[in-house]
Formats: sequence, structure tokens, C-alpha cells
Amino acid sequence: MNKVYHNKDIGLTVYRDTDITRNPFINKLKDLLCGIQDSNKDLQKKQVSTKNHYLECSGDLYYEASVNEFGFSASLKLFDYLGKNNNNKQVAVWQSNPILVDYINYFNKQLKEHFDNKSFMLTKYWFNIHKNNSCGHPIHNHLNSVENDFITEFHNGEYQSAPIIPFKKFMGISTVYYVDVSDSSAPLNFYTDDEKEIDSIKLQTGDLVIFQAHLNHGVPSNKNSDGRIMIASDVKVET
Repeated sequence: MNKVYHNKDIGLTVYRDTDITRNPFINKLKDLLCGIQDSNKDLQKKQVSTKNHYLECSGDLYYEASVNEFGFSASLKLFDYLGKNNNNKQVAVWQSNPILVDYINYFNKQLKEHFDNKSFMLTKYWFNIHKNNSCGHPIHNHLNSVENDFITEFHNGEYQSAPIIPFKKFMGISTVYYVDVSDSSAPLNFYTDDEKEIDSIKLQTGDLVIFQAHLNHGVPSNKNSDGRIMIASDVKVET
């Protein structure tokens, strides 16, 4: 991937695949994520947890799937199994789905280069499928997520947690990888704490955006936009 944009003032970088047709997994990844959405096409008929937000916690590869005003979201599992063994010791079996493993390896390679081989830990990742004519995504940040000391997922009918490798000092990083995006899709905007826009990025399929987790960001409403698919991640990087 090539670095195509960098805003050093706010710690924002965009990498881009020079030839997306050579990416070995992106189409498989798109099919996998769309398949998860299709398996939850009746989700809106199930119990409502909050207005316009519906939950389902029974996927092999995901948990906390939701249908909301901008489209569909689901948290992906880092582990095939997370829990305790017969000796009451914590056991975590890493994800073995070949498509997700390919993505994580690809993602880790790029992040390792970006941070000059510093140690880091992927703590959570999820995907969004924004529908056409999206109402956008509210301004938010991921600071609370990267400050957690545990990875928590839904396994075997209940939530299980595994401790995160401790770093004495770390910085929280968020990323967005664009699996499918069109020219008409709304940009990814960044904001100050008082919600003044400080940068706006027009993305392409195969772009990887890396930024500090405390940085406020969101997607503006665009009634003429096509849908898009992206995977977002939170990462702890040792400093």
C-alpha cells in the first residue's frame, strides 16, 4: 500500500492499494460481510433494545449485530473460543476463518510498517454496511474503547473476557478499511471537540485510514450517495 495522504497536525494517515484487482481477499471479504448482513435480514422483527437499534448475539463470526438508521453493523470475533478450561484458566483460541485471518494479517503488516515495528494489540474490530442515500454517521470517537483492559466477546451463550497484553504506556489508534466504496459515497470527516470540521477525506475501495482514537469523526448525511462497506478497528500501540 502507498501513503496517499497525511495530516501530521491531527495524526491522520491514508494508505491506498495501487491495484485493487490484485488484492487477494477483498472480494471474498465483501461477500462474507454481506452474507452476515443477509443472515440478519429479519433482525428488525426481533426484540427492540433501543429505538431503531436491534441486537442479535448468535453468529459464529460476529456478535452484537444491529440494524440502525444508517444501515447494518456487527462486531467481529477475534476468537473462535473465549472462556475457561477445566482448570478454570482463561483460554482464547484465535480466529481461524481464512478470510478474516487474511484480512488481519494484511492489516497487521501495514500497521507494523506504519508504527516502525512497535508492539501493538488489536482490541476490537467490527464492520458497517451503509445503505444508499445514507443519513450519515454521528460524530464520535473511540477513546473509551481503547482504554479497556479486556477484550470482551459473546461466546457459548454469555459474554466472556480476555485480558489485553499490558503496555506501561500506549496510544490508542483507530482504523477504517474500505472494502467497497463508490465515487458518490459521503466522505469521512474529522472534527474538533466543539464539532468544527478540521479535515475531510474522500475514500476509495482499498483505502486504510489510521488516526488517533480520541479524534472525533463522522459521516455527513448524503441523500444522493451509494452504500459502502468498511471494517473499523481499535488498536493499542506501545510507546
